Parts: sequence; C-alpha cells; structure tokens
Amino acid sequence: MNNIRKAVETLLSKERRELFKISKNPRYKTFKTNILGFDFYAVDPPSFIAQYKDLIMRNSYLFKTNSPSPFIIDCGINIGLSIINFKRNFPNAEIIGFEPDPDIYRIAKNNILTAGYENVELIQKAVWTEETTLLFFQEGSAGGRIITETGKKTVEVQTCDLKKLINREVDFLKIDIEGAEYEVLESISTNLKWVRNIFVEYHSKIGEEQHLEQILAILKDSGFRCYLESGYIPSQHPFLKREEIDGFDNLINIYAFRSA
Repeated sequence: MNNIRKAVETLLSKERRELFKISKNPRYKTFKTNILGFDFYAVDPPSFIAQYKDLIMRNSYLFKTNSPSPFIIDCGINIGLSIINFKRNFPNAEIIGFEPDPDIYRIAKNNILTAGYENVELIQKAVWTEETTLLFFQEGSAGGRIITETGKKTVEVQTCDLKKLINREVDFLKIDIEGAEYEVLESISTNLKWVRNIFVEYHSKIGEEQHLEQILAILKDSGFRCYLESGYIPSQHPFLKREEIDGFDNLINIYAFRSA
C-alpha cells in the first residue's frame, strides 16, 4: 500500500510541476506538453490549466451509461481535452465534435490524431439553429464566439443545425458555445427527449437580457434535473462590481440529468 501511495504522490508531483511549467508560457501562443503521455499542443496556458484541472483531474464530465459505446455530441471542443476525457472514460464511445475556429480546429484535430482515438468525427462548424454562415470572433483560445459585426479577428464560419443530429439516443450532449447556448437549446427543445445527460455552460452577456431562467425551464420541461455551479468568474462583491471576461459578467455550469 505504501508503494502505491508513493507512486501516486510521485505522479501528482510530476503533474503539478508540469502545470507550473506550462503557466510560464506566454498567452495566446502555441506550446507543447507531454502531461497527457503524448505530444499535446495548446494555445493559452491559463485556459489549458483550467480545462486540464476540470476535465482531466476532476473528471467533471463523468456520467453513467449502460451503453458499451455511448453516443456523445461535443459542441465546442476547443483543443480537444473534452474528447480526451470522454475517450478515457469510454474508449468505445462514438463522438461528434464541433469547433468553428479554423486555427483551434487544426490543433484539436492534430491532438486527437496523435492520441490515436477511433470513432471520433471532428467538424469545423459552429452549432446553430440552422445551416448558414455566421461571423465568428477568433479570441485565440477558448473564448471564440459568434458575433454580429465584422471587426478584427473575425472570420466567416459555416454552421450546423444541431437538431438534425439529435434523432437517436444521445448519452451525453455538451454545449459550451460562448453565449449562443440559449438560441441553440430553444431550437433543439423538442429533440431533448433523446438526450440522457447534458452539460451547458451558460454565459451572461454584459448589457443584454439574461436567459438563465429560460434555459432552466427548457431543461425542466424536458425532464431534466439540474445541478448548477459557478464558472470561471468569481466576483468578491457582486452587488458592487461583477468581474467581466470576454464580454460576459457571469458563467454558470449546468449539469442536467434524468432522475432514476
């Protein structure tokens, strides 16, 4: 038992040292790490560390399923850590992953190919309420999002009508699409009967109407029970000042599941 404990402590110590090393890299510049056991490329140290701690160390997307090959739709894969998490938990999972940012998509695709995972389809599109083209802001990390006005770092991206994919049982649906979640959830509301578990990252846009109540109502009406936790914007005195990141003044992680 002592040998096992020492081995675990050594592994954790190595992991912490690598995360500290990663934190010293400059922001928004591609870097390589072997923390996952193979050459993995990322683009922003703070974003990578936050995702790694949540998805790999905490394993926050772990869910129950009776299927030997659960079907997972991952909307907003970023650099691919979420897909790695799913495949570590469910090696035979069938996964469709979306990432609209062309630069981030190339990195994610390389990471998944290097990992050697099979039965993963990556699509360079944004999920939306219809198939069209929209403007997309390339934030350079995990904050890329659909916008309405042309500006610096904007590109046109193709979209996928998500409800067309939800026509069979979906074991896990992840929606982390930087502010477009309400419109997409409203669009797929009648299809949610096919979904067993869903994760939504809710974004509150500064100066715009909040849609948390509507999102929770959609999930409740579809038979889900929800667990909520704060995202990445802790505000010390929210009545006085709300911390703001990328045009949002609140992020809330919503874990929705069907009661036994």
